[in-house]
Amino acid sequence: MKEASYIEVVFENLESIIIPLERFRKLEFGPLKPNSNKGVDEYDTDDVHIQIGYQDIDLNYDAINDEYPLGMFVNNPASNRVQDRPNILGRLLAHQDIMTLDYLNEQEEEIGRVYVPWNEEDEESNGFMKVTVESGYIAVRIKR
Repeated sequence: MKEASYIEVVFENLESIIIPLERFRKLEFGPLKPNSNKGVDEYDTDDVHIQIGYQDIDLNYDAINDEYPLGMFVNNPASNRVQDRPNILGRLLAHQDIMTLDYLNEQEEEIGRVYVPWNEEDEESNGFMKVTVESGYIAVRIKR
């Protein structure tokens, strides 16, 4: 998708984390179907497979005890960038609720979006999403 530098992983509660594209070992989609609701390139898919490299410290995210958890209030002074706060990558393990993967350019402006398949049985958790921690990477599979 154009000249992406980052992927913003957006969760059901609108929290998000911004991950540099080079951290992705794998970023694969099933067939992309255009979804033209906005001015940016938007797509729907039935299959997402990503692998994101990590170091052990990257997974120590505790939203309850973190002074500035992701989201929670407007103008949160804490960054949602993995390069600033590596431990927020652990948010992927806490809840199975990725809604979109947004492509961002170098200035962190949205240039594209992929809507992942969502199991409608639960509003807050995606029954299609499976997360595993492998040696050196987190694997996420979301498949209808």
